[in-house]
Amino acid sequence: DDDEAGIPRAIRSNVPEMCHETKDRSPKVMRLYLARHGQSQNNVLAKDVEDDMRSGKSTRVEALHRWFGERSDDPDLTALGISQAVNL
Repeated sequence: DDDEAGIPRAIRSNVPEMCHETKDRSPKVMRLYLARHGQSQNNVLAKDVEDDMRSGKSTRVEALHRWFGERSDDPDLTALGISQAVNL
């Protein structure tokens, strides 16, 4: 049985404890910040590979070979990526 907020009855009774109510019974507010990493060498490679495919400069198979041949499991940030991270 769900209430109008879509919270199942079994869980609904525990909501105040899960929200960590303050003394005035209002839930605490949590701020959540999402940040994406700066531009990496793999981001640049992906754009180059896609551009080459779209322009007809390379086939899909050639693009896949380039991607898997040149990509890094731990890519460095580009100069732009470093600037993005610093400005975050």
